[in-house]
Amino acid sequence: VQAVPGKPQLYMTLSQPVFDEDGGAAGVFGADLYLQQLAYLLQTQSISGRGAAFIVDELGFLVASSAGDALFRDVEGKLLRRSPQDSANAMIRQSFAGMEAARANRREDSVASTSGLQRLPLPGDSLMMVQRPFGEALGLRWTLVVAAPESDFTGGIDRALKVSLWVIGGLVLFAALFAFGAAQGIGRRLQRLGLAAEQLGRGEVPVIDHGTRIREVRQLSEVLHDSAQQLRSYRDRVKVDAQALREANENLEARVEQRTAQLAASREEALAAARAKAAFLATMSHEIRTPLNGVVGMSTLLAETPLDAEQRDYLQTIRLSSDQLLAVINDILDFSKIESGKLDLESEPVSVRGAVEEACD
Repeated sequence: VQAVPGKPQLYMTLSQPVFDEDGGAAGVFGADLYLQQLAYLLQTQSISGRGAAFIVDELGFLVASSAGDALFRDVEGKLLRRSPQDSANAMIRQSFAGMEAARANRREDSVASTSGLQRLPLPGDSLMMVQRPFGEALGLRWTLVVAAPESDFTGGIDRALKVSLWVIGGLVLFAALFAFGAAQGIGRRLQRLGLAAEQLGRGEVPVIDHGTRIREVRQLSEVLHDSAQQLRSYRDRVKVDAQALREANENLEARVEQRTAQLAASREEALAAARAKAAFLATMSHEIRTPLNGVVGMSTLLAETPLDAEQRDYLQTIRLSSDQLLAVINDILDFSKIESGKLDLESEPVSVRGAVEEACD
């Protein structure tokens, strides 16, 4: 790479040997390539709003830049190569300074050895820089450097983030206002449901809330309304049944009192009839016993007179029949005493044989 005599630009000579048909050297083909096209190429590349690109050789001299910097300077009539540090573009100066600092830290011989994306913290804004080897196929140890402020890449993101934050804030505010309004509306609906429940507790039929758009609240209002109507219907039915039951109880009490009075009257009649019967039986028994005692006494006296066997047998029959009739009358008197509660029990000896004989006779 050489400087063009009389012109402030660089050129490089490319050569290629030429061989004849026999493989012998026939000559050398050479061509001069002006490097000013590299500057044009870098200037036409879209990097960012404030980005810059430049090419530096292994000695640290500027080869081309997107800022159109002059590659030479005139010092006492001599053209000297310029360094990227002399560029009018701040991005080129700062990125080259970062390259020099990185080379000093790693103690390497060439600035072209650093490759990859680097972030250089600078006051106010960081610098994003990419280095790539350039011209290796031609045996050159140049480095292509592209640098741009970080804000050129993150500015859109920051603006989008700010817009997003504003949008999110607006949405959150809208959601909060909507939630507040919805909570107020739901609270009023729930308050109406509470009033409807109180009306239901008092036995009143609440009105269905048709104005709400909340399906569950409307359904619950309808359920409360229907339940109140059913409760009122049940309550009316219970009142009717209770009234019928009270009337039935009153009628039953009247019937019970009437039947009780009838039973008491019947009992008195039965008792009176029993007393009359007992009195009649007692009177009749006494009336019958009096002549019967006379018959028994006379038969006893007759038995003491002289009688033949047939007469004595007749007399014995009369005496036995009289005793039996007297026993029946005594039994009737005993029944009368039992009915009147005046029966006295006595313990007397009895002849089983005699009782059997009397029964057989």
